Amino acid sequence: WVSPTGNDFTGLATQNNPIRTIKYALEIIAPSDDNIISIHLDEGIYSPSENGEKFPINLISNVNLAGIGEELTILDAEQTNGLIYIKYCDNNTISDLSITGGNTYASGGIYLNNTNPGGGMYLLFSDPTLNNITISNNIADWGGGMFLEYSNPILNRVTISNNIGYNSGGGMYIFGSTPTLNKVTISNNTGYNGGGINLYYSNPTFNNITISNNTAYFEGGGMYIFDSNPILNNVTISNNSGYESGGIGLAYSTPIIINSIIWNNSPESIYLYSDDLPIITYSDIEGGWEDEGNINNDPLFTEPESNNYTLLPNSPCINTGNPYLWYADQDGSIADMGTTGGLHAIPNFTSHDYGEVGDIGSDKQFNLYNYRETSITINSINFGTTSFTTDTSFPVTIAPFETGIINIKANNITLGYVEDIMRIVSDELPEGISLSLTVEGVEGIVLNGNLAGSYSASTYRISGDLTIAEGDTVYLYEGTQFLFEEGVSF
Repeated sequence: WVSPTGNDFTGLATQNNPIRTIKYALEIIAPSDDNIISIHLDEGIYSPSENGEKFPINLISNVNLAGIGEELTILDAEQTNGLIYIKYCDNNTISDLSITGGNTYASGGIYLNNTNPGGGMYLLFSDPTLNNITISNNIADWGGGMFLEYSNPILNRVTISNNIGYNSGGGMYIFGSTPTLNKVTISNNTGYNGGGINLYYSNPTFNNITISNNTAYFEGGGMYIFDSNPILNNVTISNNSGYESGGIGLAYSTPIIINSIIWNNSPESIYLYSDDLPIITYSDIEGGWEDEGNINNDPLFTEPESNNYTLLPNSPCINTGNPYLWYADQDGSIADMGTTGGLHAIPNFTSHDYGEVGDIGSDKQFNLYNYRETSITINSINFGTTSFTTDTSFPVTIAPFETGIINIKANNITLGYVEDIMRIVSDELPEGISLSLTVEGVEGIVLNGNLAGSYSASTYRISGDLTIAEGDTVYLYEGTQFLFEEGVSF
């Protein structure tokens, strides 16, 4: 435990007798893959003037930082340096705190390109999870709030606001990365390119994101996307401005935009710098966009001047999103467009072809990630044929920011091609929601899908991709042969 009122000399790092600085806490611990350590941060301001905290904080692998609330636990670098650096790290979670006052801006002297990234947070080859975080009032050349470089973090319920990226990416600069952002607000940030977000060579997934009131001095008030193919699902992009491309500036990229609203950006919604076109469906685009389900109507936000982008009861964006059940709203109705719509839960697949399955059978794990504020309980699942079963025990309860796993087993009881539906029974998911499954039952020793346990010495024909789930161990006895068909991977 750490508290701004603790003592690095006499403290015992307990809740009743905490130490004083995060820097010292990192020096005295010995985390490992089998010993992940959480540093609990008590209420207060962690800054050079309040508790002598020195920045940046260089996080190490297998360490979590856990505050007690965004309004209560505040890390403030007081413009002395960048705030949190996570480089080449594994197994990190940061939760329930605010990050502010970071400054890595290069002023005067010799300017070196890309040497001053991430005023609030800089990630390099690291994939942390951030839950309930506010990143505000930070400054950098690149990525005022955050700079991601070859990193794939998960951000849940994060606010990135009032940051400055003097070169690019006022809120975020994402380079060579594939992060997932769930229920994130990016607002009132400023950058030369990409006032809200600047994407380069990246393919992130954005779910239930609000990008509003950001400013670019040149390209991409809300977003500037270069050679990237993000997925935007239930995203609201509004009241952003740029010299060119107020909402989205798009170059050599083909983003997929579903169930989203792009409205009231200046000078326009989407500006194309190349011949590549976004794929936009079931969305409200000011100025119009021809494709399935799109509209061009005032979305009737509740109070956009106060950053309230919920929808009024008579909004044309209510119940007009994609009717597929996996896009449905939490109440089971057809999806609303914009940030408030959708299921707030992410499946790793909604259909799966097992390919050829022989005498050994084949397993595939269905994962459902929950980023709601409440739990999801799956009471049971049902199949329509005997070709599929499960060994998972029910009910499966998925807490917020957790993943529920259901193991689906395919067999060759029926030879030949079989189609089936796995229906999911849950009071928290739409009635009738399901997965589509197919298998080709064959005779012989055939392997594909998830491996687990021991495999005796034999010759196995590998008909599809093989995976081993994290934490599992597979034993192959001496003399085992895998004969891979062309195009499969292990």
